[in-house]
Amino acid sequence: VRRQLEKLHLEQPSLRDSLDNLNRKLSGALEPSMQATAGTKQPTLEGENGDALNLYKEIARSDAPLTTAQSEAARGLAHRLEAALAIWKDFKAKDLAALNRQLTSAGQPPIEAKPEAEENASGTSEE
Repeated sequence: VRRQLEKLHLEQPSLRDSLDNLNRKLSGALEPSMQATAGTKQPTLEGENGDALNLYKEIARSDAPLTTAQSEAARGLAHRLEAALAIWKDFKAKDLAALNRQLTSAGQPPIEAKPEAEENASGTSEE
Protein backbone atom coordinates (compact mmCIF):
# COMPACT_ATOMS: atom_id res chain seq x y z
CA VAL A 1 0.00 0.00 0.00
CA ARG A 2 2.74 2.45 0.93
CA ARG A 3 4.53 2.10 -2.41
CA GLN A 4 1.27 2.55 -4.26
CA LEU A 5 0.60 5.72 -2.24
CA GLU A 6 4.07 7.08 -3.01
CA LYS A 7 3.63 6.43 -6.73
CA LEU A 8 0.21 8.07 -6.70
CA HIS A 9 1.63 11.04 -4.77
CA LEU A 10 3.95 11.74 -7.71
CA GLU A 11 1.35 11.09 -10.39
CA GLN A 12 -1.68 12.86 -8.87
CA PRO A 13 -0.76 16.25 -7.37
CA SER A 14 -4.44 17.06 -6.80
CA LEU A 15 -4.70 14.19 -4.29
CA ARG A 16 -1.56 15.00 -2.29
CA ASP A 17 -3.37 16.19 0.85
CA SER A 18 -5.56 13.09 0.91
CA LEU A 19 -2.56 10.87 0.24
CA ASP A 20 -0.46 12.51 2.97
CA ASN A 21 -3.30 12.06 5.46
CA LEU A 22 -3.77 8.43 4.48
CA ASN A 23 -0.03 7.76 4.71
CA ARG A 24 0.00 9.13 8.28
CA LYS A 25 -2.88 6.84 9.20
CA LEU A 26 -1.13 3.90 7.56
CA SER A 27 2.01 4.60 9.57
CA GLY A 28 -0.11 4.70 12.73
CA ALA A 29 -1.56 1.28 11.96
CA LEU A 30 1.75 -0.33 11.03
CA GLU A 31 4.58 1.31 12.94
CA PRO A 32 5.16 1.68 16.66
CA SER A 33 5.13 5.32 17.73
CA MET A 34 8.39 6.74 19.02
CA GLN A 35 6.39 8.99 21.37
CA ALA A 36 4.39 6.21 23.03
CA THR A 37 5.27 5.13 26.54
CA ALA A 38 5.49 1.47 27.42
CA GLY A 39 2.14 1.44 29.25
CA THR A 40 0.13 3.37 26.67
CA LYS A 41 1.43 2.33 23.26
CA GLN A 42 -1.11 1.52 20.57
CA PRO A 43 -0.67 -1.98 19.18
CA THR A 44 0.69 -1.95 15.63
CA LEU A 45 1.31 -4.72 13.14
CA GLU A 46 5.07 -4.15 13.00
CA GLY A 47 5.37 -3.81 16.76
CA GLU A 48 3.42 -6.97 17.52
CA ASN A 49 5.28 -8.85 14.80
CA GLY A 50 8.57 -7.90 16.46
CA ASP A 51 7.27 -8.96 19.87
CA ALA A 52 6.08 -12.29 18.44
CA LEU A 53 9.46 -12.93 16.85
CA ASN A 54 11.29 -12.18 20.10
CA LEU A 55 8.96 -14.43 22.10
CA TYR A 56 9.34 -17.23 19.54
CA LYS A 57 13.15 -16.97 19.71
CA GLU A 58 13.06 -17.08 23.50
CA ILE A 59 10.81 -20.14 23.53
CA ALA A 60 12.83 -21.90 20.81
CA ARG A 61 16.03 -21.71 22.89
CA SER A 62 14.61 -24.07 25.50
CA ASP A 63 13.44 -27.66 25.56
CA ALA A 64 11.50 -26.98 28.75
CA PRO A 65 7.78 -26.28 28.83
CA LEU A 66 6.68 -22.65 28.65
CA THR A 67 7.24 -20.62 31.77
CA THR A 68 4.38 -18.73 33.38
CA ALA A 69 5.89 -15.47 32.09
CA GLN A 70 6.12 -16.83 28.55
CA SER A 71 2.51 -18.05 28.66
CA GLU A 72 1.35 -14.64 29.92
CA ALA A 73 3.42 -12.90 27.25
CA ALA A 74 1.83 -15.09 24.55
CA ARG A 75 -1.69 -14.31 25.82
CA GLY A 76 -0.92 -10.58 25.95
CA LEU A 77 0.56 -10.72 22.46
CA ALA A 78 -2.56 -12.44 21.13
CA HIS A 79 -4.77 -9.67 22.55
CA ARG A 80 -2.52 -6.88 21.20
CA LEU A 81 -2.33 -8.55 17.78
CA GLU A 82 -6.12 -8.80 17.69
CA ALA A 83 -6.31 -5.05 18.43
CA ALA A 84 -3.66 -4.24 15.79
CA LEU A 85 -5.54 -6.28 13.19
CA ALA A 86 -8.76 -4.44 14.06
CA ILE A 87 -6.98 -1.10 13.46
CA TRP A 88 -5.66 -2.37 10.10
CA LYS A 89 -9.09 -3.65 9.04
CA ASP A 90 -10.67 -0.33 10.03
CA PHE A 91 -8.03 1.53 7.99
CA LYS A 92 -8.81 -0.59 4.92
CA ALA A 93 -12.58 -0.39 5.35
CA LYS A 94 -12.78 3.36 5.93
CA ASP A 95 -9.70 5.34 4.95
CA LEU A 96 -8.45 3.27 2.04
CA ALA A 97 -11.99 2.74 0.75
CA ALA A 98 -12.58 6.53 0.78
CA LEU A 99 -9.40 7.14 -1.22
CA ASN A 100 -10.31 4.38 -3.65
CA ARG A 101 -13.66 6.08 -4.26
CA GLN A 102 -11.76 9.31 -5.09
CA LEU A 103 -9.43 7.42 -7.40
CA THR A 104 -12.25 5.67 -9.20
CA SER A 105 -14.05 9.00 -9.65
CA ALA A 106 -10.84 10.41 -11.17
CA GLY A 107 -10.54 7.45 -13.55
CA GLN A 108 -7.60 5.90 -11.67
CA PRO A 109 -7.24 2.29 -10.53
CA PRO A 110 -7.86 1.68 -6.81
CA ILE A 111 -5.08 0.87 -4.36
CA GLU A 112 -5.08 -2.81 -3.47
CA ALA A 113 -4.14 -4.09 -0.03
CA LYS A 114 -2.90 -7.56 -0.93
CA PRO A 115 -1.12 -9.96 1.42
CA GLU A 116 2.61 -9.28 1.33
CA ALA A 117 3.50 -12.58 -0.37
CA GLU A 118 1.16 -11.80 -3.27
CA GLU A 119 2.46 -8.26 -3.58
CA ASN A 120 6.09 -9.32 -3.56
CA ALA A 121 5.34 -11.75 -6.36
CA SER A 122 3.71 -8.97 -8.39
CA GLY A 123 6.42 -6.42 -7.63
CA THR A 124 4.46 -4.20 -5.23
CA SER A 125 4.32 -4.06 -1.45
CA GLU A 126 1.64 -3.55 1.17
CA GLU A 127 3.86 -1.26 3.19
